[in-house]
Amino acid sequence: MAQNGRKEFAALMAGVGVGAVLGLCFASQPGATTRRQIASKTREIKDSIGGAVADAVDSVSDAVGGIREQMSETVHVVRGQMTSNLETARERIQQALRAGRRVYRQELSNLRR
Repeated sequence: MAQNGRKEFAALMAGVGVGAVLGLCFASQPGATTRRQIASKTREIKDSIGGAVADAVDSVSDAVGGIREQMSETVHVVRGQMTSNLETARERIQQALRAGRRVYRQELSNLRR
């Protein structure tokens, strides 16, 4: 996607350059007027590009914010799952220890008889 945007921008700039050269070649106005028009168009293009860059920065910033939020949510979910799994494992270990103690006491009782 970024490559496609670069190609479009390069084509736009090439078109602007060709248009400027052709305009100068076929201009029927005095040089001072043409220079003022070129300066004016250059400012317009600069402002347009500046606006496009600002929009792109905003879009990237929004995307990064969205990714950050998704990652935060994912971390929260994973943390909750890990806590649940740890609690389940702890309960199973405690059950196994209780069962082992019962068996130990029973065997100890059988030995004393």
